[in-house]
Amino acid sequence: MDRLSPGGNVLHSGGAQALSNALVAAIQSADGEVHLRSQVSEIVLEGGKAAGVRLKKGDVYKADWIVSGISPHHTYGRLLENHSAARRELEVVSRLETGTSLTQLYLGLSCEPHELGIFEEDLILYDVSDSESDYEFMMSGQYTKGNWMLTNYNAMDPTLNEPGKGVIAVTFLDRLENWPATRSEYKAKKEAVTRQILERLEQLYPDFGSKVVVAELGTPRTMQRYTANPNGAVYGFAQTVRQSGLKRLKHKSVVDRLSLVGAWTQPGGGFLGAMNSGIMEADRIAAKLGQAERANTFTHETYQTPRT
Repeated sequence: MDRLSPGGNVLHSGGAQALSNALVAAIQSADGEVHLRSQVSEIVLEGGKAAGVRLKKGDVYKADWIVSGISPHHTYGRLLENHSAARRELEVVSRLETGTSLTQLYLGLSCEPHELGIFEEDLILYDVSDSESDYEFMMSGQYTKGNWMLTNYNAMDPTLNEPGKGVIAVTFLDRLENWPATRSEYKAKKEAVTRQILERLEQLYPDFGSKVVVAELGTPRTMQRYTANPNGAVYGFAQTVRQSGLKRLKHKSVVDRLSLVGAWTQPGGGFLGAMNSGIMEADRIAAKLGQAERANTFTHETYQTPRT
């Protein structure tokens, strides 16, 4: 397996968590609230329109507009079980092709990566130059024959880790079907794949294995568990010609006053794609609510639903 550095880094100091923290601060500065560990169990409807959300623990929050950043399968399915138009739309989105998932090995080291010869922020560890062959190898579970991405967090931001220690991650394309559903088989495969990755890293960087103090593997089943995305898809729908650009899912949903944003919608997946979808839809919602407020003022209607 050879090494190729693609270069480039889109994250600022503090890593991806810094981005989440900045978003929370922005919401709170606008008198908004952020609730963690608060699973939504239902989108509340009033007169056929989205009017709030109900949490699994029972709390209900009302709003002028509801925005869903999760998969349309979950939104139109479990959260809108009693809405006929949502059920029909669920059938439509379920026929679209879902994108790939990922497997990631997170490694904590007792040394800094540069001591092992890892200096770059990102490396492509490649065996095949043909992307189609690489994809087929990964989808069939032949991981050691395909290409991997190695991310060196110390090179990205040295302040993320204690001096003298390091964190790297190895990532490659994968799919849910490659991973057994039974606990014992799943655990055995996780251990086997972890060994495969460490053995290859040992070949590239001698003495690598002796420096590993933490090794945690995340699989497509991990992605599915924590995102509720079908098949653990991390980029939403597959970015095929028929499902890209303007052909991707629109933000306007089949339910009035409910919007869809995120990787499954226009313009596409990834950090920038998901954030741009939110920006685009926020502008449309603001215009719609502004029109409604002007209409209420004209008719001297003073009642206004609290916003969240």
